[in-house]
Amino acid sequence: MKLLHLMSDWKWTGPCEPTLDLCVGLRESGHDITLVCAAAEDSSNRTLPDEARKAGVPLGPALRFKKNLRLVSNFKDARLLSRYIDEQKFDLIHCHQTLDHLLAVAALKMSKHRPPLVRTNHRSEPLGSALGLAAIFSFSAAFHKEDRTLVEHAFLLQPALRLERYPQEVVSNRSAFGLKPEHFVVGMVLRVQKHRRIDVALEALRMAHKQTPNLRALIVGRGTHREKLAIKPVQKMGLEDVILFSGYLKEGYIETLASFDALLFPRPGSDGTARALREALVMGKPAIVTDVGILPEIVQNGETGYVVSLDASSIAEKLVEWARHPEKARKMGARASRLGRERFDLKRQVHDVEKAYAKIVQS
Repeated sequence: MKLLHLMSDWKWTGPCEPTLDLCVGLRESGHDITLVCAAAEDSSNRTLPDEARKAGVPLGPALRFKKNLRLVSNFKDARLLSRYIDEQKFDLIHCHQTLDHLLAVAALKMSKHRPPLVRTNHRSEPLGSALGLAAIFSFSAAFHKEDRTLVEHAFLLQPALRLERYPQEVVSNRSAFGLKPEHFVVGMVLRVQKHRRIDVALEALRMAHKQTPNLRALIVGRGTHREKLAIKPVQKMGLEDVILFSGYLKEGYIETLASFDALLFPRPGSDGTARALREALVMGKPAIVTDVGILPEIVQNGETGYVVSLDASSIAEKLVEWARHPEKARKMGARASRLGRERFDLKRQVHDVEKAYAKIVQS
């Protein structure tokens, strides 16, 4: 099948990696894949075009994908895309974000060749609009119930990981952060933003450490408000030796995940599938999450971690339990790894998407 995937971004944001992984998986399964995304405006960090080239995924014409209703620029993009669709005669077009969805709708109105248009809902809320769509792919069962009222074809997918990136036996680098064998290490992987509710997480860690002095926390990630939302509050608490910051990791990310004994994940970010949470689970780290979005669907409460309310004392209670009984956390982590590797295998997702594509094209 000849397939065009659209992504109206160039930054290595939350939805980009699962989109590229799917393109790679479909290509490995024998499909003719082209990815059209925005041209990179900054090459100092990872970009989607660069990662696509490294993965061997062919890139189509680089569009501007200008946000904030840049009508002239967007019209030029839509016209170029329509010509490309007519030239290549794709069997199906798959979009992933709102802007590429809207541009694809406009392009198809100008095209002579009009393959079905589908979209993946990567958001942490229901899609809300099915303009021009033949199908919607959802990752959350709760969102799927609403998305399927919008279109004839709606499919519930399991979010996926390329499991070979996450070996089960990894030598951790916890000593590089001054962490000792007797410490129970709670990891957090997130872009530090207000809506991620790191304030509640920090208060929970403070409360838990007061009861279990062996508890430590390692926060991985960056964010424009990291100083204000995280570093200064930790300093004010006097916990600079307890709550540590690694910053953004270009190297050693897997080894850092391996250094955790558990994960704390209060809220999903731009990727509604909570990739960092799933990465930790498949590496055998149980997780504490709140009852928001897809999180309670990913973590089996009492089996692979805990689902709690967004309340510092509720979170602290579970952290103390694990810090006092680390063997319980290890057993939950082993279960999380086994179930996660069955559930989040990219090959499974590719198979499900292929079946959906066939059904859409034949209808």
